[in-house]
Amino acid sequence: MIYLDNAATTPVEKEINDIITYYNCEQFYNPSALYGKASDVRKEIDNVREKISNFVGVGINGKVIFTSGATEANNLAIFGSILPRNKKYLFGISEHPAVYNCAQELKNKGNQVEFISLSTNGEINYDDLKSKMDSDVCFVSIMMINNETGACNDINKIAHIIKSVNANTILHVDAVQGFCKYPINMLNSKIDLLTISAHKINGPKGIGALIISPKIKIKNINFGGGQENGLRSGTENISGIMALGKICKLIDINKIKILKQCFIDQLESIKKYIKINGEGSPYILSISIPGLRGETLVHMMEQKNIIIGTGSACSSSKISNRTLENMGKTKEDILGSVRISFNKLNTVQEVEYAGKEFAIQVLKLKQMYERK
Repeated sequence: MIYLDNAATTPVEKEINDIITYYNCEQFYNPSALYGKASDVRKEIDNVREKISNFVGVGINGKVIFTSGATEANNLAIFGSILPRNKKYLFGISEHPAVYNCAQELKNKGNQVEFISLSTNGEINYDDLKSKMDSDVCFVSIMMINNETGACNDINKIAHIIKSVNANTILHVDAVQGFCKYPINMLNSKIDLLTISAHKINGPKGIGALIISPKIKIKNINFGGGQENGLRSGTENISGIMALGKICKLIDINKIKILKQCFIDQLESIKKYIKINGEGSPYILSISIPGLRGETLVHMMEQKNIIIGTGSACSSSKISNRTLENMGKTKEDILGSVRISFNKLNTVQEVEYAGKEFAIQVLKLKQMYERK
């Protein structure tokens, strides 16, 4: 099988799986216990915490709070931030549901929430951010890389727009699709809160973190034994934390660029039928084939043992995709959208084969539709 839906999740590397097994079966002690073995585990957790802090440039007084994943980390960032009352929140319109649905909940509770529109290339509209940013804005959440299109938001530019208006506004960045794929320095980029996850970069599911800059105060949103500086109660996922620490290094992006271009090079025969939805991250390729159903194409590729993803949440009764709609895409574009996403474990040979097969299946599907 050739797996090209890596923006959804990634396979765990054998080396990482060995670490998970070791900390589940041998070094399994509860770090809250008082005996020596537990103390050793606690020190190992703190070593991972320090490694991640250095990797994302949060500074020596920053905090790394381990969570069950990005969804919990996003919720902690948004609902745990200590903010003044009757102020305004800004969110990117194309945020992952783990952020977007938090924004809707804030709105339902009577908070003032506004959404930043997109440019046609999938990035946020920086002019719209400028127009909506004022001294009443207390919190802004904008993702680093869009999970559907791969659009890359300029975080430094965003931070400059925000902080030049109100230096106290909290900037939260969901970096799930960017962590370990691009360099991150929270202090230099003026990021206050950063969300990361392991399973997008060949780590296990069920482990992520919220990284907090030194000046930001967060309150807990769940209650229990007071682990993670009192901000995330519950016995730590030791094996997940150790796996996250092991994968915490920068991936060679040049290899991924080669893979993406290799796939695109195989599409010459269907060039006139497809639209590439922005260039963006080399890890993600969003394609629309107007007149076809992306969902059908996904199933046809699966029959050839090639896994790709849909770029839209579509059904026969509903065509809806927040990101593509806000990029100005038509209903036909959205219905015919698919997402191909790459990983460091993919090879040129399999990507080349998948690209050729993709072109064959598109032509086959077009012929089927034309005969109807």
